[in-house]
Amino acid sequence: FSGSAFKLVHIPSNYHVTSSQVTWGSGSHLQAITACEPEASNPNALWQIGYANDRPACSAGDVIKCGDVVSLRHVNTRKYLRSSTHRAPLSGRQEVSGDDGNFGRK
Repeated sequence: FSGSAFKLVHIPSNYHVTSSQVTWGSGSHLQAITACEPEASNPNALWQIGYANDRPACSAGDVIKCGDVVSLRHVNTRKYLRSSTHRAPLSGRQEVSGDDGNFGRK
């Protein structure tokens, strides 16, 4: 992973997708990913994008085409954004968490 860091924003609420070293106490027990009110200086809301499936690293300025498979990595913890079949402890909906998995990367 290289290039710029960015913030993921849930448009309807304007909340930022954020994470830290906290793990879910149930479900997957992986790193918790949540949404929070925007803070301009929140370093826990920074992400990077990279290609998945054995493609070379994504560089700043690369064009990501429709249909490209990518992964999102949290800048501070270096965990990959993923979803699972577990129910989220806070919302009861599908859990989103951070994982060490390489998702096809070597």
